[in-house]
Amino acid sequence: MKKEWYKSSWMKGILIGFTQVIAVILIISMVWIISCPRAAANVLKGDNVQYEDTQGFAETFMNQYADILAGLEAKEQFETDGEFDGDKIVDIQNVSNSQPIDGKNEHGLAYRLSDLIDWEEKIYDGDINSDQYGSSGENEILVCKKPDSTYEYFYFSDFKSKIDSGELKFINETEDNSSSSILQELQDGEYYEEDGDSKLTVIDQDNAVQYVDCWDYDGMWVEETCSPIDAENVLDIVNHNPEWNGNLDQAFTQIWNVLSIINVEKQAYDSMLSGYEENSSNVTYLYADRDKKTIYTNRKEYADFDNLDDSVKKIGMLDKYVLVGARASQFEGNVTGVLYSDCDYHNRLVTDPQDFVFVMGVDTKYPVQDAFYYESHSYSYYQSGIGVALAGAILSGILLMVCIIWLTIVAGRKPEDTDLYLTGFDKLPTEVGAIIVVGLWGIFAAIMLNVANCLSNIVWSDEIYYLGWSPGASVPTLIGIGILGFGTCAFFMFGYLSLIRRIKARSLWKRSVLRWLGIHAYAFFRMIPAVGRQCLIMIAFIITQFLWASGDGIFLLIAIAADVAAFIYVVSQAAGRKQIVKGIHRIAEGQVDYKIPLKGLKGEQKDIAESINRIGDGLDAAVEAGMKNERLKTDLITNVSHDIKTPLTSIINYIDLMKRENIQDPKIQSYLEVLEAKAQRLKTLTEDVVEASKVSSGNVVLNCMKLNLTEMIQQTSGEFVEKFEKRDLKEILNLPEEPAYVWADGRRTWRILENIYNNAAKYALEGSRIYADLKLTETEVVFSLKNVSEQPLNISADELTERFIRGDVSRSTEGSGLGLSIARDLAKLMNAKFELYLDGDLFRVTITFARIND
Repeated sequence: MKKEWYKSSWMKGILIGFTQVIAVILIISMVWIISCPRAAANVLKGDNVQYEDTQGFAETFMNQYADILAGLEAKEQFETDGEFDGDKIVDIQNVSNSQPIDGKNEHGLAYRLSDLIDWEEKIYDGDINSDQYGSSGENEILVCKKPDSTYEYFYFSDFKSKIDSGELKFINETEDNSSSSILQELQDGEYYEEDGDSKLTVIDQDNAVQYVDCWDYDGMWVEETCSPIDAENVLDIVNHNPEWNGNLDQAFTQIWNVLSIINVEKQAYDSMLSGYEENSSNVTYLYADRDKKTIYTNRKEYADFDNLDDSVKKIGMLDKYVLVGARASQFEGNVTGVLYSDCDYHNRLVTDPQDFVFVMGVDTKYPVQDAFYYESHSYSYYQSGIGVALAGAILSGILLMVCIIWLTIVAGRKPEDTDLYLTGFDKLPTEVGAIIVVGLWGIFAAIMLNVANCLSNIVWSDEIYYLGWSPGASVPTLIGIGILGFGTCAFFMFGYLSLIRRIKARSLWKRSVLRWLGIHAYAFFRMIPAVGRQCLIMIAFIITQFLWASGDGIFLLIAIAADVAAFIYVVSQAAGRKQIVKGIHRIAEGQVDYKIPLKGLKGEQKDIAESINRIGDGLDAAVEAGMKNERLKTDLITNVSHDIKTPLTSIINYIDLMKRENIQDPKIQSYLEVLEAKAQRLKTLTEDVVEASKVSSGNVVLNCMKLNLTEMIQQTSGEFVEKFEKRDLKEILNLPEEPAYVWADGRRTWRILENIYNNAAKYALEGSRIYADLKLTETEVVFSLKNVSEQPLNISADELTERFIRGDVSRSTEGSGLGLSIARDLAKLMNAKFELYLDGDLFRVTITFARIND
């Protein structure tokens, strides 16, 4: 058979290595493309767009546009006369309802701005409890209803001190239920009265009713870090201000809303101060309120209101700008894709001016290293390599698919034959193999991510770090992604090729844990009727133990009795099982007349033992009948063969005499030739039958010696050269240079080789090759003979070694059908292993001898 190079191990190694490389190229190319999708889209369209004309520039421009307006709004909120005013009063209700901070306390609940900022920072840092329903611990709040239907709120610690001092007490208390216990139950939310009246009445020292009911507060609550204006805490405001009395939940809810608003405003204010000051940004902005004649700008040269028009004109001369005004919806700009509707943010300003102008421009020379600077460099960087990345992604993707298809086809195959070879890993259960592959990949990925996390803590220079809007395609990141992709592809190919080999071998499901569980579950369910009694006994035993654990007295006696009964039952079952197993082993070892003692066996075990005894009787009778039949067959074959030999010898002799009479008639000569051929065939058949009978019965004397199998195969091969040439058969002989010594009978070994060579000469496809291979291992000598059959082999390998079975179903060839059977039996007598393998029309004989070292 011609070796197919594309299945070779070296070719598979090259393909796998090449797959790893192109997978890394594909991943890196995709990361490059994803890091700047707009640049990729422009390259695909064939456009060479500058960064300033991209959607990315427009989005960044509008983000900063909105940030500046938000910062201006925060500036108006937080500052007084252009300076931050921490003492500015914040009315909680007004700000919660989206009204500006005007420095007035109109509704009685207000804080200083700096206190609210500190409060919000502590919430953000997690230093205090926040956004909770119902307070906790010493901050537990109790609600007390007064006789006039107003409410008074207490922190638990304050109310408890009044109870402990005797200033207040519950009228509901009894000898078993003191004020302290009522207070504790009230705090825990567990207080109730048996008559169903849940109201708690509180009186003072003069027995005057102070509160007609009390309960624990379960509304919105935020831990306080500062005091309101003119009050100690929120409860003080709610208790004394009629507008807030009974609305503690609303007060805390509005405080929480205001803290959230302050958080957003503070971020916008800080961002404006740090990000858009002069010489810290490429952005120039100017906002002017013509009614108030005020200007906000980040450039000192444009701060003069009298030069407003000139300032607006100068900013409008920058490379990219947008101008929005209140006069007739004034709008100008040259930022690609930005419309007036996109810039309508002026309504966010607190003052809501009637006549204003806002202009914002960007110096596209980018003298300052801000977001525009880095994005511009990033865009140029990506755009320069996006074409290569696109080409690399497409080409590597195609090559990757070709390699995977190629490896899929040759997985499990070798160039010298068509057999399927599995690795040791392929023989593991399917789910176990999957878990191993995924687990090892997970460990590898975790290590790589940990290394990447460590590297991320290193401070890279701006030129290295900012290769994109994010450092997704920085050199260190690409190296890490490449290594991760290489490892991922390696694990994927390992698992994928194992999966393909399992599919080809049809072992994916056969070696599945799920199938194993299914088989055993099915077997268990089938056993349920047979083990029903045992299940009932076990359930009864469990119930008695449960009663023992949950009771005493009679249940304890029942449990003890059940334990004793269970012990006796388990011991008797174990003894009976051992007795049965012993009998089975005796019968299996050949003592078919052995009888299992029935004494001590009961129920099902007794039935099993009786059935096994009957099987032993049947086996004894069957063995005796089989031996008798075998002797009769052997005697019949031997006697008939001897009886046939005498007349057959006479026929052959008389045919020879007739041929010597020099008969000239060609018809008679052809008749004599046919008679001679058939007589010789009948003689061969008779000899084969006699030998097969002797071999199968073991009536053969072996003369074993140290034999060089290499020389015997060479001799046999030479004997069959002529037969092979008649059918245009070519023998490919692969023998080792060193001698192959075995312990065997030379004459019988010759007969084995003669029979299998004869079989190949008769039944091999005419014009094909016959492969004879002799391989040596440390302990074995293995000889195999392979050929392609001329006729379809629609029978199993075991059937071919049966007597009188021939590969030629039409029986048009010579042969008795006993050759392989004799060869198999002779090999067995010499302790050699004789195997046949069929795969379609491929026929292979393998004989394995024990090796004798020199």
